Amino acid sequence: MKLSVKFISFCLVNLILLTTTLNIAVSAGTPVVTPGTDVSAVILGGMRYRELATGNDYEAFLGIPDLGDAGRRTQTNLTWGPSNAITLAYDPVLDKLVATVDNGSSDWTLEYTDYSINVANLVYAGDQEAADAALARLNYMQISTTLREGSPAAFSLDDVDLDGNSLGSFPGVHHGTENWQVNGYDLSSGFTFSGTLNLSGINSPSAELSKVDITLGYVNTDTFAPSVSNVSAVPNPQTGSSSVTLTATIDDTNSGGLNIKSAEYRLGAGTWIAMSAADGAFDSPVENVTAVFAAPEADGEHTLCVRGTDAEDNISSEQCSTLSVDSVGPISSAVLMVPNPADPSAQITLTAALNDSSTGNSNIASAEYQVSAGSWSPMAAQDGTFDSPVETVTVKFPAPASSGQVEVCVRGIDAAGNTGAGVCEQMQVNETAQTPVLYLPILSNIAAAP
Repeated sequence: MKLSVKFISFCLVNLILLTTTLNIAVSAGTPVVTPGTDVSAVILGGMRYRELATGNDYEAFLGIPDLGDAGRRTQTNLTWGPSNAITLAYDPVLDKLVATVDNGSSDWTLEYTDYSINVANLVYAGDQEAADAALARLNYMQISTTLREGSPAAFSLDDVDLDGNSLGSFPGVHHGTENWQVNGYDLSSGFTFSGTLNLSGINSPSAELSKVDITLGYVNTDTFAPSVSNVSAVPNPQTGSSSVTLTATIDDTNSGGLNIKSAEYRLGAGTWIAMSAADGAFDSPVENVTAVFAAPEADGEHTLCVRGTDAEDNISSEQCSTLSVDSVGPISSAVLMVPNPADPSAQITLTAALNDSSTGNSNIASAEYQVSAGSWSPMAAQDGTFDSPVETVTVKFPAPASSGQVEVCVRGIDAAGNTGAGVCEQMQVNETAQTPVLYLPILSNIAAAP
């Protein structure tokens, strides 16, 4: 079945109207055409129209440049006419590029399927995430015309349109190549490029003597790195015998709005190690990231740093937190009981000093005392709160009811869960006091005389 140029134009207009109705390309921007090329552009797709003469062999290539490599393209034979309606479309949902040519009497369609998979394999060494991230920021198109035949040969790509935006005409110049770049337009959500390739006086069958190339890719428009916040390690402090869960937030919303590409952490001055996206995929400008690793064995404070990278490979400054490893309990000292000696059952005030500053520097979490090897009972922080590596602790308890010497011990537990050694002091309980007995003399033989 042959389709007329008018019919194809009608379909394109309706496709553009449908796209606008569905709000697909409303925010794509306004394409800007300027002469030349951007050497920093990463080219990920291309269409070549060549052999602009009588039909010979493979007049159309579609795929991933270099299109000279047969393994990176699909191709077709066609017959050029004086006026040829051409289109190039990208459909990210169906994951393919589609090109058409209508010479006025015949039409051809060429498809390059599994586009993103081929981009991953041919450009990013099989890394599908990298390929998807690249295709998500398509923002560059290049139009090149090459005419190396003399007069009267001539051609021009006219009435060029990109999703309803007129781009103008692009003529071939004798004995040379002309380049134009199209910037300022988001191609990642799909697009349709169309125009008319008008030919005259071209009769050479040489494959690359005259050609038109349309390529697409992206340029780095974001030079601002993401930010890192909420760096946290749990448990912290810890004894060094368990694993550490490190979390952080990487955010690019205020520095370009690109997706986060990766995150890394390092312990001290060690090497950077990859972190994972908490939701399973790096696919958003804001990512919560996590890593689980074995705690350092050495007691003390260890620096943990995190950094993130966005889709344009902008690397953030590192943000750090301190991980405390503490495997030794606090030291107890200055155990004091008042009064001592004490009467049986008297109210005793017990105080002691606890110090973890030299054994991990964790806050004191609690304290306990023990009388005569009995059960351990809680003590309180003298200042009301356990919130420091150094605490004075206190408690009141009744002295034993029986007399004699008893041992009272105190120990502390730090925030890492380490229990310190108990430190003991002796308390003297006086003997029970006796009520004195008064003995009176016995009088007898009392007489008065005279």
